[in-house]
Amino acid sequence: MKTIRLALTLALACAALLPQFAHAQFATGGTGLHRSRIFWVDWGNNGQNVYSGATITRGFNIGTPATTANRLDITCTLSNANTTAGTQGLFVYTPGSWQGDGLDELYNIGGNQPGTGTNPNTLSVGLRVNGGSTVEFDFNCSATLGGAPFALTGLVFADAEASGGSEYVAARLTSGGTLRVIDQISQCGSSSTVNVIAGTPQEVRFNGPTAPQNSCESNATASLRAGPSLVGFVDGATGARVIARGGGVSAVAVGAVLELEFSEAIPASYGIAAHVLNSAWTGGVAANGVNFNNPANLATLIYNARLGATVSPDVDATGAVGGSDVDALPKTTGPLGAGYANVAAPNALPGGSYTIANVACVGPAQVRGWIDFNGNGVFDGAEASNAAACAAGSGSVSLTWTLPTGGGYVAQPTSHLRLRLAPALSGVAAATGVSTNGEVEDYRIALPALVPSLRIGKISQTQTGTFNFTATNLSSAAFAVTTTASATLATSASANVSSTAAVVTITEAVPAGWTIASASCSDANAAITGNPASFGSLAGAVLTVPTSALRARADITCTYNNRLLTADLAISKSEVGGASAFTPGATSTYTLQACNSAGPDAASGASISDPLPSGVRLTGPWSCSGSGGGVCPGSGGALDDTAVAVAGIDLPVGACVNVSVPVRFSPNASDY
Repeated sequence: MKTIRLALTLALACAALLPQFAHAQFATGGTGLHRSRIFWVDWGNNGQNVYSGATITRGFNIGTPATTANRLDITCTLSNANTTAGTQGLFVYTPGSWQGDGLDELYNIGGNQPGTGTNPNTLSVGLRVNGGSTVEFDFNCSATLGGAPFALTGLVFADAEASGGSEYVAARLTSGGTLRVIDQISQCGSSSTVNVIAGTPQEVRFNGPTAPQNSCESNATASLRAGPSLVGFVDGATGARVIARGGGVSAVAVGAVLELEFSEAIPASYGIAAHVLNSAWTGGVAANGVNFNNPANLATLIYNARLGATVSPDVDATGAVGGSDVDALPKTTGPLGAGYANVAAPNALPGGSYTIANVACVGPAQVRGWIDFNGNGVFDGAEASNAAACAAGSGSVSLTWTLPTGGGYVAQPTSHLRLRLAPALSGVAAATGVSTNGEVEDYRIALPALVPSLRIGKISQTQTGTFNFTATNLSSAAFAVTTTASATLATSASANVSSTAAVVTITEAVPAGWTIASASCSDANAAITGNPASFGSLAGAVLTVPTSALRARADITCTYNNRLLTADLAISKSEVGGASAFTPGATSTYTLQACNSAGPDAASGASISDPLPSGVRLTGPWSCSGSGGGVCPGSGGALDDTAVAVAGIDLPVGACVNVSVPVRFSPNASDY
């Protein structure tokens, strides 16, 4: 938030002339207290005589794009000049052309007169009188905003020459007002003198030291030669009779008074907001015998309607988002640096409410905010909060937004927030444009994801692999997770929950030889959402996430823990009767027994393969039977087969299967 005070300035300076070209603009250098508040007006080319009168209009657009509605024009008129002593003449002049000038020390462009040598100042806004002359003239200013009359708050009257002896600068308050001293300079420590001349109208004179040696102009140190000089503000008047009495050459500079408060330097796409301020001055009333070169005696500004505690002036909308006067909300840092609003982030689903509490303000006034929820670089009308009434005096308000649904809300590490305050509701109707009085402040703000999201985690024991899943009620219906290290978590990409009113189900396609040891879900944002430490119910390979866990900002990971199936399998082979020898040409039957004695897992789909020795052949199909829950095919094989192959055996823990194999032995010894 930035402020411009455009101040009518009447500044006297004694000097020799240097040919400079003047422009209407703000000072960019100097030590003046109100450098950002004074919009200087030039009257022509250096040396040009305007004694016969002149009317000058200078202006600019408040905001972009430039339109007739935001055009501010200031018109100042110099008229009715007369000379009570010396010769006639008012000539355009560049302050700092003489080493004792004070105006260039306070307000300049390009630098100040260092006390000797060349003057670098290019702010040519002075009007000089001839040496030994006393010239009076009427000075009046008015302004328009968007073509309509706009009230100015007063004039500034300044002695920039450091008058001494019989010299003085005076303002005769022909239009009323109160003259306050608002700025000063005295590099050598000498004091100016204020003389208030009683009468109607009142006249206030700024004199330098009576003894010339008490002025700073002849100080042995060149850098201490400016002043003493005072700057006065004619509070409540837009015209006055100006008097310049010089012992040598003297000069005045003129301008106009106005204050504008601008939005910050966020992306230009958001547009500029500006508030025309209505501040008040306190203290510093001109009085005889007061040392106004003491800064403690100067007038100060009061801003009645504002955000936070301060309003800082500036010339345009280039101030930092993290500036000290952006103070309606506490600030922190973020991805782009300073200026992030240190407030609670949204914590509701789209369509719900988001409230920022404790927006500091001074009223009576109305306050409204805008947040770029969709990240399009514009404060849309639907992104406005309610308007909240700020009571008179210091206080705070709460602002509430409705969180957009659909694509109206986009999670962003950096979005922007604008706050506006104005006395009337119409002054905060839009995020851009010019409003009367008040203030605007811009912040950066982080917007987290609101819709709950879910990813699948996988931990595989002993061996690694790729595991496939299907899901319901998620933006993705299929997931693949590959583990690369035993007992180490691997995760899928995240998917959004499609509806918080329906459960989410996840089903694993369990690979052969693997089993699900456990599966459950957790929420990384449980401290925000209030979700329990663990949730979800597992039935077989299906994990169900309840609707109660699908809360705004939930960041859910559902983790499956898989391990290889393990069974204590044993196989034995025996011949009927326990014979250890055979008779060529004879037949016999032997038994294959497979058992799962201790598990811990059941063996499903196991198989037995037993190649027969040379010279041995089946005499027919083998047969299989189970015990303790063992299951196998009833029979298989054929006459003269040379191997036994039994597949599809299921062996629960403690179960066995027995395969009875009939064989014959070849009568030929050479077959063995």
